[in-house]
Amino acid sequence: MNARTTTDACHVDVFELARSGGRVSGVVPAAALPRLAAAVTRIEGPLQFEIEGFVDEFRRPAARLLVHGRLVMACDRCNGPIDSALEARSTFFFVATEAELNQVPIDESEIDALVGSPQFDVWNLVEDEAILALPLSPRHEGCRPADIAEPPEQRERRSPFAALEQLKARKH
Repeated sequence: MNARTTTDACHVDVFELARSGGRVSGVVPAAALPRLAAAVTRIEGPLQFEIEGFVDEFRRPAARLLVHGRLVMACDRCNGPIDSALEARSTFFFVATEAELNQVPIDESEIDALVGSPQFDVWNLVEDEAILALPLSPRHEGCRPADIAEPPEQRERRSPFAALEQLKARKH
């Protein structure tokens, strides 16, 4: 399978892709990424991907995936927007059935096993890997809780000690 580029829904025979050392690249429109869209504030345009097949050292069909794009997330501290570059790189090997997948030992290796098929949904894999690449707690550089955009007079009124200060002033 030669290199090809796609902008339509992408289904690939991953076993043939690996056997032939093929490469597929393309873009996934933001509208096709509902789970990713729910996890971020905004997706800035499509995600670009490239998947390259190969046979690994254990003679298994495998692939490398590169995903990149731009996202806007909300800072966990101040809730302000964070413009972020997304870049995810992953390597997988493919098995033919769920039963075969269940036989794969769980280990700490960098290579995950996936059930492959002649109609493997690459866009779904791109979305999965983009979600896994998101930071757990996005924050602006140096953002601290005191940086929350709130006028100082409002912070004082919300302080229980400020209310106590007012009570003490009334007694005197």
